[in-house]
Amino acid sequence: MEIKLSNGVETLKPFLDQFNIYKKRAFSRLEELDIPSKKSEEYRYFGVEKILSKSYKFDSKNSYEREIKDSDKIVIEDGVVIEICDEVDIGCSSTLSLEMEHFDPIYYLSHSISGDVISLRFKKSSNITIEHRFTKPDSLLTYRVALYIDSNISVKISETFIGDDAKNSLF
Repeated sequence: MEIKLSNGVETLKPFLDQFNIYKKRAFSRLEELDIPSKKSEEYRYFGVEKILSKSYKFDSKNSYEREIKDSDKIVIEDGVVIEICDEVDIGCSSTLSLEMEHFDPIYYLSHSISGDVISLRFKKSSNITIEHRFTKPDSLLTYRVALYIDSNISVKISETFIGDDAKNSLF
């Protein structure tokens, strides 16, 4: 499927999971705020039209039928965890708390059309790298990561983003 964000909020409805109350609430708020443009105060100095006017390939379903390898870091490739370390438990859900007073329409856009939320729970103090790999060109890559840290735990996280193969994609 292809998606063009500049065509307005209504064109996003086919990508919305109609059975997910959380995503419906995010979409409702997006309808109130509308897709950002240069006329939006928050985007007046940012060329948002160039990004939103492009057509992107979009797949709201990720394939989780991959084996997850043990590693010394966490690797997420195109929204799917493919490597994980012992210090972390992984989970997946379709919801994450939503801040309904947020000012940014892009916040609600990403909550409306993102796939599942990758939940990472840290069980012990650690120094972890999360490596995001993007391999799909001309794609809208939507996923969210939620971090949970157990009590009395100290975690230092560094993130890297690798996307040489994902030319003209939006994350």
